[in-house]
Amino acid sequence: MSDFKDQIRDFLCGTQRVLVIKYTGEKLNIAQEGRLFWTKNPLVTRFNILICNLASKLPACEFKNKLYRLVGVKIGREVAIAQGANLDALYPELITIHDGAVLGRECVILTHETTVDTFRLGRVEIGKQAMIGVRSVIRSGVKIGEGSQVGACSFVNKDVGDFELAGGVPVRTVKSLR
Repeated sequence: MSDFKDQIRDFLCGTQRVLVIKYTGEKLNIAQEGRLFWTKNPLVTRFNILICNLASKLPACEFKNKLYRLVGVKIGREVAIAQGANLDALYPELITIHDGAVLGRECVILTHETTVDTFRLGRVEIGKQAMIGVRSVIRSGVKIGEGSQVGACSFVNKDVGDFELAGGVPVRTVKSLR
């Protein structure tokens, strides 16, 4: 089996949507192992954190979108990302936000997750003209379909299809918007 870093590099170069690595090391949890944050250049990671933190403080505007593009987030035209929204700074290049999408205030988009014994990395895609409600959390590896709406304070742990209204903890489809 290839090394932790090799698995992540292969994932980043491929088209797979989710990578889950089980931890079997000697430490009590994967975060203490230290390898997690050496999968990328530490200077790049710090730059990404700086830019993502700065961008999250700004109101929705094209300048904010340009900052996110600078760290690798793929953002379409006329996207609105509200003030306080947090995009994962460790792997921002795994986030795609299509034309006309709206991200509500203080929502969170995760591309990586760490538990005691697992590291999860996943691509997140927000469809064209989709809307993510205030304080919602989008889990790594999730796709929000075109024209879909996610209610406020939802935990999106699975895909939301095109033109669906979804919400809750965990998320469930409420109705079709067709």
